[in-house]
Amino acid sequence: MSKFSFPRNIKLYLFGVMLALITLNFTNCPEKVSGPSNENPTGVETPALKSFSKTAENFFLEGKRDSIIANTYPEFSVVAQDYLPNDPAILKKFGEALTKKKLLYAGELYAEYEITIDGKRYTVAFGQSGDGVWKIVRF
Repeated sequence: MSKFSFPRNIKLYLFGVMLALITLNFTNCPEKVSGPSNENPTGVETPALKSFSKTAENFFLEGKRDSIIANTYPEFSVVAQDYLPNDPAILKKFGEALTKKKLLYAGELYAEYEITIDGKRYTVAFGQSGDGVWKIVRF
């Protein structure tokens, strides 16, 4: 009676497959504890952020160009002074869109919203430097 044996390369292949399955079994987590909760991926608006957001809306609705520029970060205010229109009707239109904004992300230091004007989507960002004073980052 002849003795049957697997060739060496097949033995190594089977050993590799078994080792991979064992490793996979020990490293996978059950689905219920598979990672961080994704209940609110966008974050939560703080009362201070909501208050500043409402203030910014009012600046635009009332066409207060100087107040808008004063409440932007210094780096952006240089750009805003050159490109922000002085037409209250345009600022009001932006303010109306800002009242219907959709929160994309809110963290401790940064928040970003989406607005729609004439069917086009834009983003508006607010931020703070850890001092609790929110400012317009960009729009």
